[in-house]
Amino acid sequence: MAAISVQGRIKGAIYGSFAGDALALGAHWVYDSDLIKEKLGRVTKYLKPELTTYHPTKNAGDQTMYGDQTVFLINSILAHGGFDKKAWAEDWKKDFTDY
Repeated sequence: MAAISVQGRIKGAIYGSFAGDALALGAHWVYDSDLIKEKLGRVTKYLKPELTTYHPTKNAGDQTMYGDQTVFLINSILAHGGFDKKAWAEDWKKDFTDY
């Protein structure tokens, strides 16, 4: 078996976080595990968030706010050639005001 490069591991971690985040959307902000079990069962597919009023515009397979923030962070890193706290904060204030 071939060794996985550091870049490959980073990509895998990012893609895995996006897949896990999208899978969590249907039960996002629901902290009653009995309710999740009753209404959703074991979550094994992407679901629209219908148990809460959060994320009313999201559809099955979309990211939660955490996933959206991760995309935003990656785009900021790419745009500025690395993490620039001041640039990230300014971009955040500009782009996430109506989230």
